[in-house]
Amino acid sequence: MSYPLYSESYWFVFGLIILVLNRQIQELEDQIDAWHKNNGDCLRLAKIPGVGVLTASALVASIGNARNKLETKNPPENPIVI
Repeated sequence: MSYPLYSESYWFVFGLIILVLNRQIQELEDQIDAWHKNNGDCLRLAKIPGVGVLTASALVASIGNARNKLETKNPPENPIVI
């Protein structure tokens, strides 16, 4: 089976795009690692078996300081009780 000559240039471009994306992913992972190492909540969560750097960082980033949320003047109408 024969491919047109221009298909080789497409593969080259796709390869470059993959290299750039991999570099950007590595930079983001490095930023998350640095943030994780400087955050006590992340470090405590990461001690739980099965919870790694990404999961702990995502939890802290999305939930933040739960104590502040519990002490607000206007609690949510349907609070989650654990």
